[in-house]
Amino acid sequence: MNTRAEAVKYLQSFGFYAIERTWVMGDTIFVAAEPIEMPGISLSFRKAVYIYPRNGLWSVDDIKGPRPSDPRCVPLQEACDIAMETLQNLI
Repeated sequence: MNTRAEAVKYLQSFGFYAIERTWVMGDTIFVAAEPIEMPGISLSFRKAVYIYPRNGLWSVDDIKGPRPSDPRCVPLQEACDIAMETLQNLI
């Protein structure tokens, strides 16, 4: 797996909501689970993470939790697997 588009397809094949996103964190992948309805918001999720580039590899940010000072950097395939595991374990 080499591209964000391939990662999105991989994550979606497991039933996760996943999209490419370019913003202040750079070229990221937003991955989410458990959609919820919120008045006035078109799309919201109970659980979400970002996969983002760091030091030529990829890291996963849980969004709600504290950011580690030295996040783990791994190949994109492994980051996708970590993202899915993280979402499955979030309460």
